[in-house]
Amino acid sequence: MSASTYTIMEVDPQGVDAMALLREAAIEARTLYQVAEGTPWPGNPPTPPGGIYLVAYDGALPVACGALRPLDTETAEVRRMYVLKHLRRAGLARTMLRRWSKQPLPWATAGSGWQPAICSMRRCACMRLTASPTLHRLGSMWVIR
Repeated sequence: MSASTYTIMEVDPQGVDAMALLREAAIEARTLYQVAEGTPWPGNPPTPPGGIYLVAYDGALPVACGALRPLDTETAEVRRMYVLKHLRRAGLARTMLRRWSKQPLPWATAGSGWQPAICSMRRCACMRLTASPTLHRLGSMWVIR
């Protein structure tokens, strides 16, 4: 199934669907990385002003999510990108990134021409970021400019 057959909606990051996908992502991460016993499950903070949290649906079933968090008037951080394992490589994450690039973002400076970095999963928990003049490293994270 291609990404075009899914519905992508802006949702509350603390809603049932967003939290269900976050839990799936955390379960997968705990199988890949050492996590101390008693480590709490992650939660989603409320969407910050100008932020966007998207969930992709296959019918009524949430299958992918991602958040865009503004850092300043020209920089945003992509967070919480997750696609259910059996649907990876179908273009869902890329489709969400493209949706962000096509909609007006209230925090973006007029004419800044921001573009999303395109991400491509090569294997579990290892993301290769395609070279992009709009992708910059800021400390330990990659940001869109």
